[in-house]
Amino acid sequence: MISEAADQNNKNEEDRLPDLKRCERIRWVAWCITNAHQAGFLYWENQRGRETHVVIWAEHLDFVVILAKRKTDLDEKYYLLKTAYCLREHTKRKLRKEYESFHTFKKG
Repeated sequence: MISEAADQNNKNEEDRLPDLKRCERIRWVAWCITNAHQAGFLYWENQRGRETHVVIWAEHLDFVVILAKRKTDLDEKYYLLKTAYCLREHTKRKLRKEYESFHTFKKG
């Protein structure tokens, strides 16, 4: 949550570099999760491979938190914090389309 890959195609955790913007905003993560149902936040589910994620977007801050939905062997559900980061313009456009698609599908 506090580092970023210099090359988005490089998945090697050892090659990640600290991102000071992420470090400065680490306290925002819990606040976003707690306030996700408030005005100014968008949230939805998406699929990444076999995982279902919950995306929480603090729109006015351009900050996103990603949670993975999980289950225990006893079928108890919980969320795993995956990442959080500041959004860039191209990512905002992509997430906006994903959000609209999720809620259009959910209504239909």
